[in-house]
Amino acid sequence: MRIAPRWWVGLLPVVLYAAWLLGTALYQGIDYRQIGAPANLLPALILPLSVAGIAMLAFLVWSGWTRRVFFEAHRVRKPVILATLLLLMGSCIALYATAVPLRALDPHYLLMLALAMLLVGFCEEVLTRGILLVGLRGSCPEVWVWFWSSLAFGSMHALNGLLGVGALALLQVVLAFCAGTCLYLLRRLTGTLLIPIMVHAAWDFSTFLPAAGKVASPPIGMALLLLTYVVTLVLLVLFFRQQARGTRR
Repeated sequence: MRIAPRWWVGLLPVVLYAAWLLGTALYQGIDYRQIGAPANLLPALILPLSVAGIAMLAFLVWSGWTRRVFFEAHRVRKPVILATLLLLMGSCIALYATAVPLRALDPHYLLMLALAMLLVGFCEEVLTRGILLVGLRGSCPEVWVWFWSSLAFGSMHALNGLLGVGALALLQVVLAFCAGTCLYLLRRLTGTLLIPIMVHAAWDFSTFLPAAGKVASPPIGMALLLLTYVVTLVLLVLFFRQQARGTRR
Protein backbone atom coordinates (compact mmCIF):
# COMPACT_ATOMS: atom_id res chain seq x y z
CA MET A 1 0.00 0.00 0.00
CA ARG A 2 1.24 3.47 -0.85
CA ILE A 3 -0.63 5.05 2.10
CA ALA A 4 -0.64 3.48 5.56
CA PRO A 5 -4.17 3.15 7.03
CA ARG A 6 -4.82 5.83 9.65
CA TRP A 7 -8.11 7.19 10.98
CA TRP A 8 -7.55 10.70 9.60
CA VAL A 9 -6.72 9.37 6.13
CA GLY A 10 -10.03 7.49 6.15
CA LEU A 11 -12.00 10.41 7.52
CA LEU A 12 -10.77 13.05 5.08
CA PRO A 13 -12.61 11.60 2.02
CA VAL A 14 -15.82 11.44 4.09
CA VAL A 15 -15.54 15.14 4.93
CA LEU A 16 -14.74 16.08 1.32
CA TYR A 17 -17.67 13.98 0.05
CA ALA A 18 -20.12 15.59 2.49
CA ALA A 19 -18.89 19.07 1.56
CA TRP A 20 -19.17 18.26 -2.16
CA LEU A 21 -22.76 17.03 -1.96
CA LEU A 22 -23.87 19.79 0.39
CA GLY A 23 -22.24 22.44 -1.78
CA THR A 24 -23.81 21.17 -5.00
CA ALA A 25 -27.25 20.89 -3.37
CA LEU A 26 -27.09 24.40 -1.89
CA TYR A 27 -25.81 25.84 -5.17
CA GLN A 28 -28.72 24.28 -7.07
CA GLY A 29 -31.23 25.18 -4.35
CA ILE A 30 -32.63 21.64 -4.16
CA ASP A 31 -34.85 20.76 -1.21
CA TYR A 32 -33.90 17.33 0.16
CA ARG A 33 -37.59 16.48 0.57
CA GLN A 34 -37.91 16.72 -3.22
CA ILE A 35 -34.63 15.02 -4.09
CA GLY A 36 -36.43 11.98 -5.50
CA ALA A 37 -38.52 14.04 -7.92
CA PRO A 38 -37.88 13.15 -11.59
CA ALA A 39 -36.38 16.55 -12.38
CA ASN A 40 -33.94 16.35 -9.45
CA LEU A 41 -32.45 12.88 -9.87
CA LEU A 42 -29.91 13.84 -12.53
CA PRO A 43 -28.62 17.17 -11.13
CA ALA A 44 -28.93 16.38 -7.41
CA LEU A 45 -27.82 12.74 -7.33
CA ILE A 46 -26.59 11.09 -10.51
CA LEU A 47 -24.12 13.74 -11.70
CA PRO A 48 -22.52 14.71 -8.35
CA LEU A 49 -22.40 11.09 -7.16
CA SER A 50 -20.79 9.99 -10.43
CA VAL A 51 -18.03 12.56 -9.91
CA ALA A 52 -17.61 11.47 -6.29
CA GLY A 53 -17.52 7.79 -7.26
CA ILE A 54 -14.82 8.37 -9.85
CA ALA A 55 -12.77 10.33 -7.31
CA MET A 56 -13.09 7.49 -4.77
CA LEU A 57 -11.96 4.88 -7.28
CA ALA A 58 -8.98 7.06 -8.18
CA PHE A 59 -8.09 7.32 -4.47
CA LEU A 60 -8.31 3.54 -4.03
CA VAL A 61 -6.04 2.86 -7.00
CA TRP A 62 -3.55 5.50 -5.88
CA SER A 63 -3.50 4.51 -2.20
CA GLY A 64 -3.45 0.75 -2.80
CA TRP A 65 -6.48 0.22 -0.53
CA THR A 66 -8.76 -1.37 -3.15
CA ARG A 67 -8.69 -4.96 -1.89
CA ARG A 68 -8.96 -3.99 1.77
CA VAL A 69 -11.90 -1.71 1.01
CA PHE A 70 -13.91 -4.30 -0.90
CA PHE A 71 -12.94 -7.53 0.87
CA GLU A 72 -12.42 -8.73 4.42
CA ALA A 73 -9.15 -10.52 5.11
CA HIS A 74 -11.08 -13.12 7.11
CA ARG A 75 -14.83 -13.62 6.74
CA VAL A 76 -16.65 -14.24 10.04
CA ARG A 77 -19.09 -17.14 9.60
CA LYS A 78 -22.20 -16.64 11.72
CA PRO A 79 -25.02 -18.02 9.52
CA VAL A 80 -27.81 -17.46 12.07
CA ILE A 81 -26.91 -13.78 12.56
CA LEU A 82 -26.51 -13.29 8.80
CA ALA A 83 -29.84 -14.98 8.01
CA THR A 84 -31.64 -12.91 10.65
CA LEU A 85 -30.24 -9.67 9.28
CA LEU A 86 -31.08 -10.51 5.68
CA LEU A 87 -34.59 -11.59 6.65
CA LEU A 88 -35.33 -8.36 8.55
CA MET A 89 -33.75 -6.02 6.00
CA GLY A 90 -35.29 -7.95 3.11
CA SER A 91 -38.72 -7.68 4.74
CA CYS A 92 -38.36 -3.90 5.06
CA ILE A 93 -37.31 -3.60 1.42
CA ALA A 94 -40.17 -5.82 0.22
CA LEU A 95 -42.72 -3.93 2.34
CA TYR A 96 -41.87 -0.55 0.84
CA ALA A 97 -41.25 -1.88 -2.67
CA THR A 98 -44.75 -3.40 -2.84
CA ALA A 99 -46.52 -0.33 -1.44
CA VAL A 100 -47.15 0.85 -5.00
CA PRO A 101 -47.41 -1.27 -8.20
CA LEU A 102 -44.27 -0.71 -10.27
CA ARG A 103 -46.35 -0.75 -13.45
CA ALA A 104 -48.01 2.46 -12.21
CA LEU A 105 -44.66 4.28 -12.40
CA ASP A 106 -42.83 5.62 -15.44
CA PRO A 107 -40.20 3.02 -16.53
CA HIS A 108 -37.73 5.81 -17.37
CA TYR A 109 -38.13 7.25 -13.88
CA LEU A 110 -37.62 3.82 -12.29
CA LEU A 111 -34.42 3.34 -14.30
CA MET A 112 -33.10 6.76 -13.26
CA LEU A 113 -34.07 6.15 -9.64
CA ALA A 114 -32.36 2.74 -9.66
CA LEU A 115 -29.18 4.29 -11.07
CA ALA A 116 -29.26 7.11 -8.51
CA MET A 117 -29.75 4.71 -5.60
CA LEU A 118 -27.01 2.41 -6.88
CA LEU A 119 -24.66 5.39 -6.89
CA VAL A 120 -25.78 6.34 -3.37
CA GLY A 121 -25.17 2.80 -2.15
CA PHE A 122 -21.78 2.61 -3.84
CA CYS A 123 -20.50 5.99 -2.67
CA GLU A 124 -21.73 5.82 0.92
CA GLU A 125 -20.59 2.23 1.44
CA VAL A 126 -17.17 2.73 -0.16
CA LEU A 127 -16.73 5.81 2.01
CA THR A 128 -17.94 4.71 5.42
CA ARG A 129 -17.69 0.91 5.43
CA GLY A 130 -14.78 0.95 3.01
CA ILE A 131 -12.26 3.79 3.10
CA LEU A 132 -13.09 5.00 6.62
CA LEU A 133 -13.24 1.45 7.97
CA VAL A 134 -9.79 0.63 6.55
CA GLY A 135 -8.37 3.86 7.96
CA LEU A 136 -9.86 3.22 11.39
CA ARG A 137 -8.46 -0.31 11.47
CA GLY A 138 -5.01 1.26 11.33
CA SER A 139 -5.76 3.20 14.54
CA CYS A 140 -8.57 1.56 16.57
CA PRO A 141 -9.81 -1.77 17.97
CA GLU A 142 -12.60 -3.30 15.86
CA VAL A 143 -15.44 -2.28 18.19
CA TRP A 144 -14.46 1.36 17.71
CA VAL A 145 -14.19 0.76 13.95
CA TRP A 146 -17.88 -0.22 14.01
CA PHE A 147 -18.85 2.72 16.23
CA TRP A 148 -16.98 5.51 14.45
CA SER A 149 -17.80 4.31 10.93
CA SER A 150 -21.51 4.04 11.82
CA LEU A 151 -21.45 7.42 13.56
CA ALA A 152 -19.83 9.04 10.52
CA PHE A 153 -22.49 7.48 8.30
CA GLY A 154 -25.24 8.77 10.58
CA SER A 155 -23.66 12.22 10.92
CA MET A 156 -23.62 12.74 7.15
CA HIS A 157 -27.41 12.77 7.30
CA ALA A 158 -27.32 15.75 9.67
CA LEU A 159 -26.55 17.88 6.60
CA ASN A 160 -30.12 17.27 5.44
CA GLY A 161 -31.14 19.74 8.15
CA LEU A 162 -29.64 22.47 5.95
CA LEU A 163 -31.56 21.24 2.91
CA GLY A 164 -35.13 21.60 4.13
CA VAL A 165 -35.52 18.74 6.61
CA GLY A 166 -34.86 20.85 9.71
CA ALA A 167 -34.74 19.21 13.13
CA LEU A 168 -36.00 15.94 11.65
CA ALA A 169 -32.43 15.44 10.45
CA LEU A 170 -31.50 14.48 14.03
CA LEU A 171 -33.82 11.49 13.80
CA GLN A 172 -32.25 10.62 10.47
CA VAL A 173 -28.84 10.61 12.15
CA VAL A 174 -30.00 8.06 14.74
CA LEU A 175 -31.75 5.85 12.18
CA ALA A 176 -28.78 6.03 9.81
CA PHE A 177 -26.43 5.03 12.65
CA CYS A 178 -28.56 1.92 13.20
CA ALA A 179 -28.71 1.22 9.46
CA GLY A 180 -24.94 1.60 9.35
CA THR A 181 -24.67 -1.05 12.04
CA CYS A 182 -26.75 -3.44 9.90
CA LEU A 183 -24.49 -2.81 6.93
CA TYR A 184 -21.31 -3.14 9.00
CA LEU A 185 -22.43 -6.59 10.14
CA LEU A 186 -23.28 -7.56 6.56
CA ARG A 187 -19.74 -6.69 5.51
CA ARG A 188 -18.20 -8.72 8.32
CA LEU A 189 -20.51 -11.70 7.82
CA THR A 190 -20.31 -11.91 4.03
CA GLY A 191 -16.66 -10.94 3.72
CA THR A 192 -17.27 -8.31 1.05
CA LEU A 193 -18.48 -4.74 0.71
CA LEU A 194 -20.40 -5.65 -2.45
CA ILE A 195 -23.34 -7.08 -0.47
CA PRO A 196 -23.81 -3.95 1.68
CA ILE A 197 -23.64 -1.83 -1.50
CA MET A 198 -26.47 -3.79 -3.12
CA VAL A 199 -28.59 -3.96 0.05
CA HIS A 200 -28.09 -0.23 0.65
CA ALA A 201 -29.13 0.58 -2.92
CA ALA A 202 -32.21 -1.68 -2.73
CA TRP A 203 -33.16 -0.22 0.67
CA ASP A 204 -33.03 3.37 -0.57
CA PHE A 205 -34.76 2.48 -3.84
CA SER A 206 -37.69 0.90 -2.01
CA THR A 207 -38.15 3.82 0.39
CA PHE A 208 -38.54 6.29 -2.51
CA LEU A 209 -41.26 4.27 -4.23
CA PRO A 210 -44.29 5.22 -2.06
CA ALA A 211 -43.68 8.95 -2.58
CA ALA A 212 -43.07 8.37 -6.30
CA GLY A 213 -46.41 6.59 -6.56
CA LYS A 214 -48.11 9.26 -4.42
CA VAL A 215 -49.20 6.72 -1.82
CA ALA A 216 -48.68 6.69 1.94
CA SER A 217 -45.81 4.71 3.38
CA PRO A 218 -46.86 1.28 4.72
CA PRO A 219 -48.51 1.73 8.15
CA ILE A 220 -46.29 -0.89 9.76
CA GLY A 221 -43.17 0.32 7.96
CA MET A 222 -41.73 2.30 10.86
CA ALA A 223 -42.53 -0.46 13.36
CA LEU A 224 -40.71 -3.03 11.20
CA LEU A 225 -37.83 -0.62 10.73
CA LEU A 226 -37.46 -0.07 14.49
CA LEU A 227 -37.69 -3.81 15.12
CA THR A 228 -34.91 -4.36 12.58
CA TYR A 229 -32.66 -1.83 14.27
CA VAL A 230 -33.30 -3.10 17.80
CA VAL A 231 -32.62 -6.68 16.77
CA THR A 232 -29.50 -5.54 14.90
CA LEU A 233 -28.07 -3.91 18.03
CA VAL A 234 -28.70 -7.14 19.97
CA LEU A 235 -27.01 -9.14 17.20
CA LEU A 236 -24.06 -6.73 17.28
CA VAL A 237 -23.53 -7.38 21.00
CA LEU A 238 -23.72 -11.14 20.42
CA PHE A 239 -21.33 -10.81 17.47
CA PHE A 240 -18.64 -9.00 19.46
CA ARG A 241 -19.07 -11.27 22.48
CA GLN A 242 -18.59 -14.36 20.32
CA GLN A 243 -15.57 -12.73 18.67
CA ALA A 244 -14.07 -11.95 22.07
CA ARG A 245 -14.60 -15.54 23.30
CA GLY A 246 -13.02 -16.86 20.11
CA THR A 247 -9.98 -14.63 20.61
CA ARG A 248 -9.42 -15.84 24.18
CA ARG A 249 -9.37 -19.50 23.13
